[in-house]
Amino acid sequence: MADGGVGTLIILIASLLISGIAGIVLIEAWGDVASANQSGVNARVADIETDVSFAGDPAMVPLDDSGGVGTYKITFIIQNSGSRVLDHTTLALFVDGVAFGDGSDQKLADGSAIPGDHKWGPGDLIVFEVTETAANEFNGFVDKTGITLTIVAESVVIAGHSGTDSETYEVRLNDTTP
Repeated sequence: MADGGVGTLIILIASLLISGIAGIVLIEAWGDVASANQSGVNARVADIETDVSFAGDPAMVPLDDSGGVGTYKITFIIQNSGSRVLDHTTLALFVDGVAFGDGSDQKLADGSAIPGDHKWGPGDLIVFEVTETAANEFNGFVDKTGITLTIVAESVVIAGHSGTDSETYEVRLNDTTP
């Protein structure tokens, strides 16, 4: 009888040790799942907080064709309408599907050049003066021409995540040539 009690006690202790080890493994695995889920949540939050928009009257986008074909210039004002700081060096502009902008065409709202360490904060404006890079890209653009403007922006990295936003607008050009 005493032998049966000791054997049962040994099995009980072994079972408790095994279940304790299994519990530790499950807790560790759950921690990894929770960490991965938090990373996904942070990435979605970054996207939600990143927003960019066209600022100005979409029916009156300035077109300067005074220099003739090959030198047409279109001016856009873009606003950081989200709550995150945006990286102006990664901003992409597309005019009727054609990519423009190498960063040299960006200016602050007051017309001054953007410093290299500029932080494009919420509510801030950046002015783009997009000039044709090859002859005839904007040929055919005249007063009242409707074009498609697409903006793609990325926020600065916070906690390992950056958000992105893209917006597409139908705008109409307004010839500002005197």
